[in-house]
Amino acid sequence: MQEIDGLHLEHLPNGAHAEYHHTTLERAKGDSAVSSKCAKYLTPYQAAYDEQNRVYKTSTKNLSTDDIAASDRLRDELYRSFRDAVKAMDGISIPAMAEAAKVLMQLIKDYRIDPQGQLDKETGDLRNFTEDLKNKYADQVAALGLTEVANELEKANEQTATLIKQRDSENKAREVGLLKRARAATDKAYRQLVKMVNALVMVEGEDAYADFVAEQNSLIKRYKQQVLGQTVSSDKEDDEEPEEPATPEITKFYPKENANPDKPLEFPRNKTAVLEGNGLKLVDSPEGKKAQLVLINYVEQRMPHEDSAILLNTDEKIEFTMMYDAAEGQYNFQIETYPNGTEEAVIIKYPETITLV
Repeated sequence: MQEIDGLHLEHLPNGAHAEYHHTTLERAKGDSAVSSKCAKYLTPYQAAYDEQNRVYKTSTKNLSTDDIAASDRLRDELYRSFRDAVKAMDGISIPAMAEAAKVLMQLIKDYRIDPQGQLDKETGDLRNFTEDLKNKYADQVAALGLTEVANELEKANEQTATLIKQRDSENKAREVGLLKRARAATDKAYRQLVKMVNALVMVEGEDAYADFVAEQNSLIKRYKQQVLGQTVSSDKEDDEEPEEPATPEITKFYPKENANPDKPLEFPRNKTAVLEGNGLKLVDSPEGKKAQLVLINYVEQRMPHEDSAILLNTDEKIEFTMMYDAAEGQYNFQIETYPNGTEEAVIIKYPETITLV
């Protein structure tokens, strides 16, 4: 007797997962036997899928990202223009201007601002730099006729900082794991429908449901081969709801080097730190969003660690070099990862505040 086969739905990427349920729903609603006998299962299935589809569409890239990129490009161009203008007048034959250019060139060298550097670091460096231009070195800037450029650079930097903070607030407001829960609800409703169809086949015979079952099994076979890369089988255990994985969490966080026994949550910068727990592995999303270890300061600025800082990366343990260019002080810490091909980050927060020294 032919029944609907099983499929590991939780392993499907988000796009394929949504398309699988869309196709199944359309077939079920278009089959007279299934739609009439399984109406009370189709209604919650459709509702769960609609919610998943809504969440899926709203879990894409934050629109502020494009605005930040544009604002960052503007401030980079203004900074380069200021730097190049000062450099061009360094050594000019007009003594007053040459002296002003010499002073400002030294300031530029002292700050060593990298326009391609990490966003938050560049923002802080440029804020201090433009404050110096406006206050300590206003006369030198005016002597070179660069006051307007310096003012525009300050405005562009503040605009970038505002947009970064706005994006962080929007990301913070998103409910972590919403898409994962929506997928699980759709899968549960689907499995209820499958169980009902298989039960009807056993009770009433397969004639009325043969077309639907055959088409569904053909779809399942294709997904197993082309999406999951499996050897095709009809394992009935795939119909069962998967066990819930262990909750991702950080159970231990400690410095591996230069630890202070009296202050266990005091972390030396540029030294190795260790995370232990469950579900910690850093996995990038299929769309290229980076998994990250993130420090968050008192004004909620996010400071991700570079890829090169990661020394060990497993589900149970991560070792990394603590950021060296963050200021001393207290920070919150979190992991942002995209397990199982998800597009929405799983955020794992360390519950206590750490101190950088």
